[in-house]
Amino acid sequence: MSAVKKSGKKTTPSKSKSPGKPNTKYEYVEFGKVSVASTEPVHFYGVIVDATFPFKKSSDMFECFLKVIDPTLKPQSKGKNEYAQVALRARRFEDLPICHRVGDLIRVHRATL
Repeated sequence: MSAVKKSGKKTTPSKSKSPGKPNTKYEYVEFGKVSVASTEPVHFYGVIVDATFPFKKSSDMFECFLKVIDPTLKPQSKGKNEYAQVALRARRFEDLPICHRVGDLIRVHRATL
């Protein structure tokens, strides 16, 4: 009879993936390449240049607005920059971001235009 050495590691069965979470990676787009006519969700990074504090819009909805830029946006005439305005809505105040200073970065997934 031969003795088999067991390793000291314990293994746990692998968990199955949640059916609600897709196993795909996000493809981030630059603002300069976004088609306004697109109906697909958009994923992007941006730099916050202006923001409102979250406020109560109705009895069950909170909202805040962010002005966001990225390096692909071209300056307009008279030195003004283009920006994307992001409207965020949530049922709870805690679910909305609070911008502490201009220059904060934000990552947005599944945005619609």
